[in-house]
Amino acid sequence: DIGRLRLGRQKGVYNPKSSSLRRAYDCSASLVGGVLSHRDPLPDLDHHVDPRGDPVPEVALAGRSNAGKSSLLNAMTGLKPGPGSASVSARPGWTRSVQLFEMAEADSGEAVLLLADLPGYGPLPNTPPKERTAWARLTRHYLKRARRLRSVFVLIESSLGVTADDHAFMDALDELQRPFHVIMTKADLLPPAELAASNVLVRADASRHESYAGGDVPMCSSRSGAGVQELWGRLKLGVELTAAGVDLAALEAGGGRRGR
Repeated sequence: DIGRLRLGRQKGVYNPKSSSLRRAYDCSASLVGGVLSHRDPLPDLDHHVDPRGDPVPEVALAGRSNAGKSSLLNAMTGLKPGPGSASVSARPGWTRSVQLFEMAEADSGEAVLLLADLPGYGPLPNTPPKERTAWARLTRHYLKRARRLRSVFVLIESSLGVTADDHAFMDALDELQRPFHVIMTKADLLPPAELAASNVLVRADASRHESYAGGDVPMCSSRSGAGVQELWGRLKLGVELTAAGVDLAALEAGGGRRGR
């Protein structure tokens, strides 16, 4: 996919014209709820249903602070990383609450999934430990009680790989038995060869965790728009397979469905 999608730091990949052409309006995002504290109840979103009348599945975006969660959400709706449904800042720790969005198909307006944008984890300069603890408690509160949550998508910066903070978060997902997928962001920061090597290492590191749902590791860049359109399709497919109990890691090894 690196060559086909023009991922990686390549001459001419990022310029205003080419990036605008890659920003396809495949879905829309509408803010439908939020959770500010671990003491707050989760919003009742049962009225968000698909065309068949079934509740739409819920997924979450997680990652280290400034891994690009909100920028990616905006990019999937065809917007530049800054303006959009999700508030964005270059300062780590900008997302301080759980924000829930209804993601719908752009052409039909049909609801596809609910997406939770979670506060970032990891070290934050000039942020009191008490505040970081509050964000961590809020995230755990959501992950424990979100009964419609089907999968967590953990965002990994391509130039950093899976850090100790990422492993700690994945350990928590193992404990809570929450299946997760991995997405590599900021794919424009590394040359193609280094990006490919990083992808192999990220997948190997994620595979150490029992809740890793398997499959390949998609890569994208919210800045250039490369890989974002394809990611929307993969998000939908990942939700469908996870909801059906398909273990992608076992499937690749010749197995099938989850045992848990």
